[in-house]
Amino acid sequence: MSKKTVICWSIWVSLLSALFNWLVGLVPTYKYLANGAGAPWILFVCLAVFFAGGFGSKDMVPVICSMMAGVFWGQVDLLLMQLPGFGQLSGFLAIVVGTAITMILHIHYLGKTPFGVVPFIFAGVCLTFATGAHYTANPMGILGLAINLVMGAILCGLCAVGQEYLIKKYPA
Repeated sequence: MSKKTVICWSIWVSLLSALFNWLVGLVPTYKYLANGAGAPWILFVCLAVFFAGGFGSKDMVPVICSMMAGVFWGQVDLLLMQLPGFGQLSGFLAIVVGTAITMILHIHYLGKTPFGVVPFIFAGVCLTFATGAHYTANPMGILGLAINLVMGAILCGLCAVGQEYLIKKYPA
């Protein structure tokens, strides 16, 4: 990227991030995340995975679908962790089984579908755990997380559109 692109894009990303950070606080289900404390940092996790993965504006549908799959798999992992009879091993076994199934399914069988973006599936799982969006303890948190992830994806898409435009306008 040219110096001018980097400067303009940095300002673009910063302004959008600040705007989305504010907007996310207006979402009614937002208060159910992280035990009522909110979680604007979800947006920045989305940006980190998006930019690290080299995704662009054309990838938005698979990104959103894979994020939602991650929230689903987070619930499956939480369910598996509650299986009786395994004691301390339940968390270990749940992660081994849940992760293996998730990876095999989404890499091999769904890899070429909108549900095949594994980095965002793992982000969805991690954010499910981090925000306490648990189907029994905090069912509204699942909706709040899903809305925040979609908003994070929209933020990513807008950042990518800005980058793509600036790269064309100010080539290196």
